[in-house]
Amino acid sequence: MEFFATDMDSRCWGQQRLLLSMVIVFTLASCGEKGEPNMPRAVPVSETLPATDYEALLTQFEQDLMAAQEAVAADPVDATRFQAAQIQTNVGLCLDVLGRRDESIAQLAAAADVLRALPDTFAGKADTLGACADGLGLAYHGAGEHELAMERFAEAIEHRIAANNGMATVSKIHLGNLYVSMTRYSQARALLSEALNEAPTDSEAVILCHSALGRFFHTIGSYAEALDHHGEAEGAAIGMWGEDSEQVAGIRSDQASALFRSGRLDEARDRYVAVSGYYEEHGDAAGAAAILNNLANVDMQRGDVEAAAAHFQQAIDLRMDAGKTTDPELLTSLSGLGYLHLSNRNLEEAKAVFEEAERRALEHLGEQNPLTIEIRQGLGSIALAKGDLGAAMMRADQAFSSARDLMRQALESGTEEQQIAYRKK
Repeated sequence: MEFFATDMDSRCWGQQRLLLSMVIVFTLASCGEKGEPNMPRAVPVSETLPATDYEALLTQFEQDLMAAQEAVAADPVDATRFQAAQIQTNVGLCLDVLGRRDESIAQLAAAADVLRALPDTFAGKADTLGACADGLGLAYHGAGEHELAMERFAEAIEHRIAANNGMATVSKIHLGNLYVSMTRYSQARALLSEALNEAPTDSEAVILCHSALGRFFHTIGSYAEALDHHGEAEGAAIGMWGEDSEQVAGIRSDQASALFRSGRLDEARDRYVAVSGYYEEHGDAAGAAAILNNLANVDMQRGDVEAAAAHFQQAIDLRMDAGKTTDPELLTSLSGLGYLHLSNRNLEEAKAVFEEAERRALEHLGEQNPLTIEIRQGLGSIALAKGDLGAAMMRADQAFSSARDLMRQALESGTEEQQIAYRKK
């Protein structure tokens, strides 16, 4: 039912990690007359396009990549291959931030193959291969391929240490976050603390370290320590990007989640209200909808049913208006609204919401999906509350059958780590 840090992690800090990982190069338009590329230089994203316009940034890189690949076809030497691989790395990183994970993995893997084939003495190889491997690690982590992600982050750390560009710290943060996902908490804490000690003062890496440690402590239930680290991250982020920035909004969302878990509901609500205002003001419907869903959960805990219903409906309307009609997040808000009505014995309203959610879930997610199962359990609870035992049993059977099939699929096709986790359930 809860929709907290995960969504905002992929949106806000996913975008910030692009700024940290990207290897921006001159396009081929700046090459010499013979098509020989100039040596690339690091260019902040702010010098190319606005930092949040990743669709436009991707379009630019895809155009550059086509030109670079034509240059490789005309003159397949190490220099042209290297520049094409750099640009292909940028394409892959952008695709991951935009959620196009399979495409991201394909582009980054192809770039990595080219880079690994270059001589170790080739200038810029370690730097670019480090960024590429790190991007692959992020994409694999997002896809749940933890072993592959771990391998790629280790490769990224190795190459970035060799490049001596300070980016190994960022890859250590990403690996630490992966360890948290894998419940390897002692390794996560040690690596994230090591990264914090290494990170240059007043750098993006320090902010990422504090944010990652905040989420680590949140995960293990140490909310006071989580809030301490989020506070450090917030102060540093305000100093670097200003109060009215997406990075600060993302950190404040994490703070609100920790405040909620600490039982400090009024403070959590105030934080979420401020963050949702930021996203609405900047025209980010997805960001505003995610925060409004969180805000509705806080309102439910505060016993403010009317406000919770209004915030769930606002989140639903924002996603619908933005054309996000197939997003699982829309179903999360619909399910939340359904359970809110159910808990207040508004059975007809709950049934209407759950039936709409079920229709969308079956169309876009299928029966063997946790959200579909959750929605059908809600419909079963409504039938039971109405005294319709036959309908309640039917819904219970549907939910149980789907959950059993989902577990079987996980056991048959998942990684060893995922299989162990499912068996424990």
